[in-house]
Amino acid sequence: MSMPANGVPGEAAQTEPARVHAVRTVRFDALTAEELEAWHRLREANPVLDSPYFHPGFARAVHASGRPVTVAVGRDRAGTVRALLPHHRERSLIRPAGWPAADFQG
Repeated sequence: MSMPANGVPGEAAQTEPARVHAVRTVRFDALTAEELEAWHRLREANPVLDSPYFHPGFARAVHASGRPVTVAVGRDRAGTVRALLPHHRERSLIRPAGWPAADFQG
């Protein structure tokens, strides 16, 4: 019998949440296929993100409207995408993608 990582037989090991190690900021239209796939995967894994405003299609539509959307892509030490934050950048200020009409999400 192997011992779980938490040292207590019969109990599930407690796993630490994935931490973001590095962040890359890029225009929406420069996201890679891997980053877009990760965006869908992260949404599917978390019911709180089941909103059209958190869908990459919304960010794509806003970006295509002429208001550039920038996305902060957070990766863990292994290089796995763990977080995405679409936004509008105004000098040192960031606002939600679609702002001011969509400022109530997230």
